[in-house]
Amino acid sequence: MKISEMNNEQAADAMVKIAPAIQNLLNDENTKPMLEKLANAKGMDTVQIVATLLPQAVAFCMKDHKEDLFAIVGALTMQPVSKVGKMNFVSTVKELRESFDEDFLGFFNLSGNQTKSAES
Repeated sequence: MKISEMNNEQAADAMVKIAPAIQNLLNDENTKPMLEKLANAKGMDTVQIVATLLPQAVAFCMKDHKEDLFAIVGALTMQPVSKVGKMNFVSTVKELRESFDEDFLGFFNLSGNQTKSAES
């Protein structure tokens, strides 16, 4: 479910569960090179970006941050983390695609910008 479709209680619960997982992913030193590649991919089309970065990102998340990924999926699908590992993979991917929207991404972008401003 998209954050923008959740009521305040649902969104608050989801964000409380998602925030530490996002923090773990972003604080991992192996994340920075992938984000830099994404930032430098401006001349590439979407297919090239996905073909280049998606395999790396999936391997990285599944190997090093599976619990964080499961926490994000669980929060967005309103399932306990213990059930996420047993969910159908294709259905999970579809749910994730449908869950991400500008409001979700904007929340973390805004949070990051405020942190950077506070540090300055």
